[in-house]
Amino acid sequence: MRKKRLSAELFDQVVHVLKQGNHGLVEIPFTVVIAETLRTIPVTVVPELPDRMMAATALHLNLPLVTCDHEIRAASMVVTIW
Repeated sequence: MRKKRLSAELFDQVVHVLKQGNHGLVEIPFTVVIAETLRTIPVTVVPELPDRMMAATALHLNLPLVTCDHEIRAASMVVTIW
């Protein structure tokens, strides 16, 4: 929200849906194992920590990451969709 990429209203809607349950989404905690995976993504390739955390989570779970972030997309180790 701080970077104006997500409105406060949309954020509130997402939180509301997640709290309701029965939404088909799975919350994934950021674990030590994912933190270890994070170390494989160079800061020079993906400089922002939150972006590296999302990429590491996708990489650890062997799932594609839906993103338009050009730095994450350039990190060929992470499969992206957008």
